Amino acid sequence: MDDRKTRMSIDVEEKEHKKIKIRAAKEGVSIRAFVTDCIRDKIRPDQEGEQKKK
Repeated sequence: MDDRKTRMSIDVEEKEHKKIKIRAAKEGVSIRAFVTDCIRDKIRPDQEGEQKKK
């Protein structure tokens, strides 16, 4: 597996940013770790077949 990383930048509304920041703090993780986990959950391997059908 390739472990190289690339940087992403996204724009979110201020309300969304605050919600993300609060949730990350409640979980005791950084915003980066929280968002990365959310993305990984959304694209986890068991959903790949569903995504390709769309």
